[in-house]
Amino acid sequence: TPHQLIPAKTRAALSHIHHLAPPSHAFISALPRQSTMSTLTQTDLNILTILTNLQSQLKEQFIPIKRVRGHFKLQTGKEWHEEQNVTLTQYLTSRQEIYAFQRAGQAGEHCMALTEPFLVAHPEYIVKDIDGMPSETDLKVKREALERQNAQKEKEAKERLAQRKRIEQHEREEAKRREEQMRRDREAHERDEKQRLLKLSIQEQQKIEEQKKQIEKSKPQWKDSEERRELVQEDAPKKKHVDALVKHVSPANDSSTKTGTSIATANITSFDSIEDLVQKLTSKTTSKAESARAFFVWVTSNITYDMKGEFRATSPVDILKNRATHSTGYCALFQRMCDIAGISCVTLYGFVRGTAQYLDASTLGHSWNAVRIDDDSWQLVDCVFGAGYVSNTSNGEFVHDTNEYFFFPDPKQFIYSHLPQKDKWQLLEKPITKDEFDANVLITVPGFEAHFTPVSHTKRDIPLSNDNLCQIDFRARKDVHFLIKLQYEDTEEKIEHRTMLLRPTPELVQAHLILPQSGKRYLVKIMCREGSMDGTYLLAAKYVVDVAMNASISLEASGFPTEVLREHHTKCGVEFDSHKYRRIGLEGSNILRMRFKTNGEASLFATVAPVDNDGTLGPKLAQNLTFSQFEDVQKKLIQVNALFPHAGEYEVGIFCKHDSEKGNQYHGGITYRVVVDEAPFAEVTSFPTPLISFVDLNCFVEQPLENPLHLNKTYTVRIRVQHADQEAEKMAFVVNGLWNNFEKVEGTNAGSTWQCELELKDKVEHKCYVKVSNDANFKCILKWNVV
Repeated sequence: TPHQLIPAKTRAALSHIHHLAPPSHAFISALPRQSTMSTLTQTDLNILTILTNLQSQLKEQFIPIKRVRGHFKLQTGKEWHEEQNVTLTQYLTSRQEIYAFQRAGQAGEHCMALTEPFLVAHPEYIVKDIDGMPSETDLKVKREALERQNAQKEKEAKERLAQRKRIEQHEREEAKRREEQMRRDREAHERDEKQRLLKLSIQEQQKIEEQKKQIEKSKPQWKDSEERRELVQEDAPKKKHVDALVKHVSPANDSSTKTGTSIATANITSFDSIEDLVQKLTSKTTSKAESARAFFVWVTSNITYDMKGEFRATSPVDILKNRATHSTGYCALFQRMCDIAGISCVTLYGFVRGTAQYLDASTLGHSWNAVRIDDDSWQLVDCVFGAGYVSNTSNGEFVHDTNEYFFFPDPKQFIYSHLPQKDKWQLLEKPITKDEFDANVLITVPGFEAHFTPVSHTKRDIPLSNDNLCQIDFRARKDVHFLIKLQYEDTEEKIEHRTMLLRPTPELVQAHLILPQSGKRYLVKIMCREGSMDGTYLLAAKYVVDVAMNASISLEASGFPTEVLREHHTKCGVEFDSHKYRRIGLEGSNILRMRFKTNGEASLFATVAPVDNDGTLGPKLAQNLTFSQFEDVQKKLIQVNALFPHAGEYEVGIFCKHDSEKGNQYHGGITYRVVVDEAPFAEVTSFPTPLISFVDLNCFVEQPLENPLHLNKTYTVRIRVQHADQEAEKMAFVVNGLWNNFEKVEGTNAGSTWQCELELKDKVEHKCYVKVSNDANFKCILKWNVV
């Protein structure tokens, strides 16, 4: 029956409505008196259906409802909303909560049933003359209790907040106090260090000489040939840092303080025990960093890596006796020496890559150390890598070559070759995963020494999906030179003229690549060398470039005009402004105009030579087939023009010279291949002849640039004088003693521009003269021939 669908709580609320029957008939009895079960209207049935559907949303509270002319008036809070054209069904289904319920009785009579929680929370409702509902006095008492409870909770929350603020303020003050104390301690330490260095500076050289004399005197007493051989090697160039502590503690950290001592640590070979050795090594050190470096120098200089597996003992005593061990033994000996000296040291295990034996794959089984130095920071040390390397000979012998890069290396660079098993020993703010380690660009030991740091590509694999052009940027030491080797990955066939190295700044290097085919993988080997550019280069880093099958191949980008800008190019600041690629095609013209940027302290010129059908280079053509001039006052933009006498293929060489260099010795290294088609050429066989004053006054010919000029024709000649200090006052052509003056063009920005309408009536040489300020004489700057 319908009344059985009404929830019990609803029936209890409706039991107080006027003219109610027993609770089991609550809903039906709440209908108007003339209504019976058989005369229920559709609206009444809608109410029953809605209350049943919303049973899960009821929370002991209902919406007040008032019947008005066949519709319902609903009350929510204090406001009344009249819905003239909306049925109760439509209204209720749009609500999410029901707070109270009211049913219309006789005309003018209204009943309301509100639950006690609703009345307590809403004091705006005043209930009177309703049986079973709480009185206003009871509600007031409960409301006051609720207010006191809320006030108590708010008070406790404020007290907790105040207590937390006091604790935070105390922690900030304590941290500030500790920081201030550390600052005062550092300043005191720096003052003491400066005073100590000042006292030792005078005696230092004397101590070095005395130590050398002691070494020389002790040579006859040594009977072991191995010890004598190692002593002789200490003076070799490759040991230049081994027996000197007067340097930065870490070559990679320029902020480290110098030790200020000089100890021949590698030469200490006479000792009674490991404790005696540690005491001798630390007798003149003044910090944990100095002591740790003394141990590193001694271990890497005196302990050989056991390639044959003859000495597998890891006891420090056995290692000192055998003078040979493997990676674990190096770490055990170094850690034992640190323990004796009171330096915290741990041995780390993990993956390594970038060595000669593990160039392309990471291998688990290597070990290295971490030490805690004076400022409580942890630093990394790898005595194995620092001791030397395995030769490329068939025997694979270990070569002693102490490498101090592996003493306190930068963790951001060290992570490219060493991955510890525990992430915290990466010493990075954001540790990397094993997959990220394997995907990183491969950097070798020479690369670490050159401080090779990737900028544009930190991963080894570089995918190219759109085209065949790639640029790799990295940073390195400014005294290290680089070149690029490009090969196919499957055949390792070398690819020529497809790489170019630029150096926008001394420490930033840009490697430009042109990959010849799509759907191929290429090896990019970045080679490095210290000192001069000429000599043997070592592998610094390696990338793999993968060109997609559908990548577009640029026909224009067939190669670069140079593989690397050499020292003289860098000194002149040469940059490519107009023609970046090596191959140039000319259609309908036999004149090539190129532009180069410089640092304003250089001059450029070009040469032209034909290329035979078999690819051999012919003799250089006449010099009047090229013409160079500056385009700006600062001399930072140079226009280089080349003229080709007939169709065919030519090689154009670009040469530069710095203003500080004396003589006429220019440096080459930049070459282009120009292909001239069969189109008819203009009647131009050469350029006008510039004289020395043309260069000195920084002149620029706007027109005409061709030579010779033709008789009985009129030419508009425009020449710009761009000298920074001397301004042009007059300019004229002199022909057979007659002067044809130029007129100055107003409104030009760079320098002063002069123009002349020249009518050629005589078949003689036409010379252009200019007079500048502070000079009473005219100077000849250009000559044209007339035919």
